[in-house]
Amino acid sequence: MFDGTGHEYPILVVADHKWRDLPGMALLKTILEERHDLPVLIVGYESIGAGLQYFRPRALVMTTLIGPRERKLAKAAHAIGSPVIIIPTDPGSRESMPALLGKPSDWEACDLYLAWGAFMENLVVVGGHVPKEKVHVTGSGRFDFYRPPLRQHLLPPGELAGRYGLRADCPVVTWATTFVMASYLDDEKTLQYNEKDFESRGLAHLPGFANLRVLAEREKRARDSVLKWMRQACEEFPQVEFMLKPHPYEPTAPYEQLWEECRRDGIENVRLCTSDYIWNLLSGSALLIHTGSTTGSEAWLMNVPTVFLQPDGYARFKTARGGASLAIDALEDVQENMAGLRERLAYYLGGGKVSDLLLQKRNAYLEEWFYALDGRASERQAAAIADLVKRARHQHNPSLSPPWVGLRTPLRVLQYRLNGLLGREFDKPFFEDRHAVPKDFLGQRDKVVRQRDVQTWTRKVREALAMSGTPVVRRDNG
Repeated sequence: MFDGTGHEYPILVVADHKWRDLPGMALLKTILEERHDLPVLIVGYESIGAGLQYFRPRALVMTTLIGPRERKLAKAAHAIGSPVIIIPTDPGSRESMPALLGKPSDWEACDLYLAWGAFMENLVVVGGHVPKEKVHVTGSGRFDFYRPPLRQHLLPPGELAGRYGLRADCPVVTWATTFVMASYLDDEKTLQYNEKDFESRGLAHLPGFANLRVLAEREKRARDSVLKWMRQACEEFPQVEFMLKPHPYEPTAPYEQLWEECRRDGIENVRLCTSDYIWNLLSGSALLIHTGSTTGSEAWLMNVPTVFLQPDGYARFKTARGGASLAIDALEDVQENMAGLRERLAYYLGGGKVSDLLLQKRNAYLEEWFYALDGRASERQAAAIADLVKRARHQHNPSLSPPWVGLRTPLRVLQYRLNGLLGREFDKPFFEDRHAVPKDFLGQRDKVVRQRDVQTWTRKVREALAMSGTPVVRRDNG
């Protein structure tokens, strides 16, 4: 446990999303510590300012620099000579990636950019965001869990069936939704906050995103259609077990209502899944139906057919571009209505296969976007980080004081100091959350990254590597 005294200064790594980023960052932490003798501390974005003040880290690893908050944090790290490393956690798309990068001037503080693949590398270099010598193509640690040695330690299909009471010998279809913006209409303050956030991050200049309210209204209509089609699919395919997986940032109320109505009317072949990682569901699925997310690519990695549902032509970035097709559409089985979805369900559940030509195109896309999908991306990330940190070590000056970032930073630093005196985890709260948000393993409702979460995932990673026979300890000093 880091207590701020007597320990070597750690690398401060940010897990932007507890449900998406934490497993890969725990894998990175394990490799950096056991193979490169570099201690790592994983925190959420809300804890970076205090982490810089209290731990004076040797390096700061974040996910982006396009927001004013991120740029202030990067400058604070540079004030003590700590290099700033960027590991993007959202690949975006050909249409969205330029906007997700922002302006070249936003990236002046980037000392190392770990691109997922050739497309991302080319985009940041040609666009003038990061010099080529500061860009390394590594792949994404998030996708290491879809390849050996970690893949065989995903939740077995049999255990998934027991967890949700699935009928034996029935095909499983996972239905993943991504209607996050529709929920903005539930609260005017939420909508206004996101409008300002889009503006500050340079996203509002995209056609369609300049009027977030209109886009949210369009998305809500699309969600309403999908909810209706879900029920129809359950009724028309009673031999199928449907696993409904909302995006972790979506409120679950609309889906809970659907589930309750189905149960009331005797429709029992739908399960609501809010606390399982998508890979656990995909490992036992015969088909994935999604509404536009990386779950499609993740399904391809597991040889699961996909249907990209675009209700009445709606897809977020397609709509934002005036309805122009997305590059990914050419790689997907796109359906816009219930009739098309019905036919595709019958086709794939009846033994239909994805064509060889489409599989070839998908594999080329995966290689371009995600480099070598060999389960070793985290190792390449760790090696690049270790090289930079050890070369820049003489620049690190923890005796200097970084500027304070964020109004709550002093209170968090005080919390860390008191916890250190009491021998507790530095981020352990002194009072329970007054909102009493239920905690869950996935982090769908409890989104705060705490050290207990980091420890859980680090333990899982170490156990998986040990079970696979993969050597974890290979320190430079022998």
